[in-house]
Amino acid sequence: MDLNKDRSKTLLKSEVLIKKSFSSGIITDFYLQLVPKLMEKHKDEQKVAEILKLFGRRLIIRFQDYWTPESRDVERILRETYRIIMRRSMGRVISVEKNRKWILVDPGCILCGDGTKTSNGLHYCVLMAGLFEGDINHLREKEGFEHLPKIRANTIASRSNGDKVCKHEIIMVE
Repeated sequence: MDLNKDRSKTLLKSEVLIKKSFSSGIITDFYLQLVPKLMEKHKDEQKVAEILKLFGRRLIIRFQDYWTPESRDVERILRETYRIIMRRSMGRVISVEKNRKWILVDPGCILCGDGTKTSNGLHYCVLMAGLFEGDINHLREKEGFEHLPKIRANTIASRSNGDKVCKHEIIMVE
């Protein structure tokens, strides 16, 4: 990522931050405090899931102000985005239906944290579904990415819900 002398200091600071490693423990600690507070406030798992998914979409759109994936196909973009945001590789991306449906498998999701369990059925890592959905759908508006399909993403399994791995389903909608 080259730094342009004409960019503002804010942008420069953001680009420097993107390059720096961060502790997944900090993210997990923050997130594990956020989700229960949202549940306490809204007392509705569906509402909390919608809030977290929206948060993920907004987060990646803002992130794309400073970073654009090099990849050009859906599967590679999802892998690259995950690696940049989470600072580690995703487990697997399973192509269920060629160029129409994928399942992303994450055996070590840091958002679910070790030992986190929910009794209400909320998938803690639903934020990632919003992040993936916002990633592809917002990229479609950028030059060179117009060919990407519009997608919908859903979290279908999570470690916080007692599953062995976290899974996110990505479906092409147009």
